[in-house]
Amino acid sequence: MHRIYIRLLELNIDVIIDDGFWSRASRDRMRKKAAEIGVNHKLYFVSAPEKVLLERLHHRNSEVEGHSILISETKFMNSKKYFEPPGPDEIFELIETGT
Repeated sequence: MHRIYIRLLELNIDVIIDDGFWSRASRDRMRKKAAEIGVNHKLYFVSAPEKVLLERLHHRNSEVEGHSILISETKFMNSKKYFEPPGPDEIFELIETGT
């Protein structure tokens, strides 16, 4: 966990850490660190149908400028295989989106 996040948490300031957390191991590390510094934490899992994800990807790519990079549909689909959704023993709040 980044030092700035830790300091904010120590000051009792809520922090949203959007670091992907694609793997169970990465989520476990964050939970362990939060426990070590004695702060509460909450995991949100945002889910959307694949069709919606692809629509968002195409929209994002249509607006890419500057230092942003295009993400091809093939790269996106290949990357999905590395994502480990939260397991039934992980406590999380599910946010389902369809638009």
